[in-house]
Amino acid sequence: MKKLKQIIAVILSAAAVISTAMVSVSAQDLQDYDLNGDGKFDVVDVTYLQINISGDGQLTDEQKKIADYNNDGKIDVQDVTTAQILISSGDTPTAPTTQPTTAQPTTQPQPTTKPVSQASYNREFADKVIELINAERAKEGIPALQKDTTITNAADTRAKETVTLFSHQRPNETSWITALIENNVFFSAAAENIAKGQTTPAQVVKAWMESPSHRQNIMNSNYNKIGVSCYVDNNVYYWEQLFVKG
Repeated sequence: MKKLKQIIAVILSAAAVISTAMVSVSAQDLQDYDLNGDGKFDVVDVTYLQINISGDGQLTDEQKKIADYNNDGKIDVQDVTTAQILISSGDTPTAPTTQPTTAQPTTQPQPTTKPVSQASYNREFADKVIELINAERAKEGIPALQKDTTITNAADTRAKETVTLFSHQRPNETSWITALIENNVFFSAAAENIAKGQTTPAQVVKAWMESPSHRQNIMNSNYNKIGVSCYVDNNVYYWEQLFVKG
């Protein structure tokens, strides 16, 4: 019992830090993360996982599938760390009683310029997006975001994935934030903006700036690094922004 109390004390202490982090993960991820079945994904799930790892509990087969937060095929302390990162970097998912109220990605269905004929990344457009959003930040005295190669790699992955599934959830049914983890990006907070259909950097930045939730990510002074990708597939433009507080 003493050991159990010590475990709970440590995890609850971590919760005090986690609760101050930025919000980004979508509520649709509840079924993937809710380990103890209470309709929420929070520090209680992390505590529950820690208790079971210590040998003071027994997970069912279904719970074992959920508890493998880093998808490495085993349940260990690395899953505790991944779960804490997921909580600290986003909205704590809760079971919705109605349709999710989080802002949907901005779309503009019809291209207005000559499309690219093959699937490819447009690096010039991606860099122009960074230039334009830093100009918007400068208007309000917010420091510029620095382009980061590793974050850009994750953005490239996500931009291509949105062709298959235009969502903050990845085609493999994990959260977008796992793309950062897979690319070994260190962060204490992160956010994602996606868009589809706009054919110029000016169009997509304008669309994001006119959406309160997307604008909030762009103008957030806590973020200091960024990765942007523009992927053109079948004459449709897919846009991706990843913001990171390093």
